Amino acid sequence: MTAPPIRICHLLFHNLPIKQLRFYKNCAQFDKSACVTVDSASFSDSNRLFKGPHSPEKGLISGIYVAELKDALLDYDDFNIIIVNWTLYNNFPLSKAIDNVPKVGKRVAEMMHFLINHTGTDPLKFHCIGHSLGAHACGHAARRVPNFNRVTGLDPAGITIVRLLRDDILLKSTDADYVDVMHTSFIQTGLGLGMLQPIGDVDFYVNGGIVQKHCKFGNEYKVFKGDVLKVETVLDQNLCDHFIANDYFKNSIRDDCEFLGTECGSFVKAVLNPILKVCPSRSRLTARMGFHSEKIPGLAPRSVFYVDTLEFPPYCKEQ
Repeated sequence: MTAPPIRICHLLFHNLPIKQLRFYKNCAQFDKSACVTVDSASFSDSNRLFKGPHSPEKGLISGIYVAELKDALLDYDDFNIIIVNWTLYNNFPLSKAIDNVPKVGKRVAEMMHFLINHTGTDPLKFHCIGHSLGAHACGHAARRVPNFNRVTGLDPAGITIVRLLRDDILLKSTDADYVDVMHTSFIQTGLGLGMLQPIGDVDFYVNGGIVQKHCKFGNEYKVFKGDVLKVETVLDQNLCDHFIANDYFKNSIRDDCEFLGTECGSFVKAVLNPILKVCPSRSRLTARMGFHSEKIPGLAPRSVFYVDTLEFPPYCKEQ
């Protein structure tokens, strides 16, 4: 019997309850009419399945970052890509956005179960990429799907909202077979948007995980719906530090751009390393950050790696 089709759409979700969350697959344009019918024939189980949510609090999912990431992935290989738009569910008030994290994760998990049951998709090929609060939503989706392969957390939300984030909301190393996390914007003053604590199988502290080299006064950065701004204030610096994690991941897809991390013992050492150089320049163990990151057998959860970058795109030092 033919499996029922999946109706995958990209909507702006005006006044829609989360139970009506919509998805879309490989759409060329981000508009309300971009809907496709997806059945078992349109998904190739030989390809890995990349999926969202990929948005931070400010609705990045409908902006340029996710479009650039989608294009970069498809330029690299013929992946199945599903993007989840929850822009009206992750805005202020922040407490409501946090409450929506497990709800969105549950709906994404239901979608994944549908694919498993009706298209034969292998969960060992699932990879959820989430930025900010979206990283935690990815965790909630993955923990509901047995044998979920990988979750990548791009500067998971923390610090200024950590008091609002219950422990059961946070992404965890146990959510998938492999959980890799990128830290780029923690600031002790509470102004940063990321979190300090390691939470994955491998946690990469980029330039110490606090201030990024590119995010200097006068340099340009992208936020929200792809708006290009100039770093002119401390707030600009914090936003740049937070959103640049998306650029790091996008550029890491390229075979000629390698972000190499060195094991650093603890996150305290990783944070202090830009000033005190307490991480070994060549440790016994290295790990690649980003798209090509892989699980290291025998490595303890929440292992910390320090990654150094260049100031300007593509940012990777190994080219």
